[in-house]
Amino acid sequence: DALRQRLGEAAAAAFATVEDLFSGRGLSALDAALRGSAARPGRAIAEAARAGEGAAAETVAVFGRLLGLYVRDLCLVFLPRDGLYLAGSVARGVIEAGGAAQFRAARAEPRGRYDAIVQSIAVRLIADDMAPLTGCLRALRAAG
Repeated sequence: DALRQRLGEAAAAAFATVEDLFSGRGLSALDAALRGSAARPGRAIAEAARAGEGAAAETVAVFGRLLGLYVRDLCLVFLPRDGLYLAGSVARGVIEAGGAAQFRAARAEPRGRYDAIVQSIAVRLIADDMAPLTGCLRALRAAG
C-alpha cells in the first residue's frame, strides 16, 4: 500500500502480476515511476546505482526490499528446505548494485511464529546466467 500511495494508482497498476515487477521490465517501470521520467534498461539502473546516482540507488533499494518481502513469502508458501535459489540478471544486478541490505532486512522482518521457518531456509543467488542451459545440456548428455 505504501508503494501504491507513493507511485499513485496509475503507476502501481503497471505491476498487476508478480512477473510485472520482478523482471527487467518491472525494474525499468519501477525506476521510471519513482523518477517520474522515461524508462531506462535495468542494466543502466544498476550501473547508475553503483556509480552513486541517488535516484537509481533508491530504485535498487526499493526493488531489493520488495524482492526480500516476496522471497520471505515464497519461503513460507513452498518451504524449500534445501534452499531457494534466485537466478537471472535482474536479481543479481539489484543485489550487487546495493539492494542486498534492503533485501536481507525485508526478509528478516518479524512474522511472529514463522520467523524461525523463514530464517532456516537458505537463499542463494545463482551468478551464472547460463546455469539452466548447462543443466539441460548435462541432462541431454546423460540421457543420450
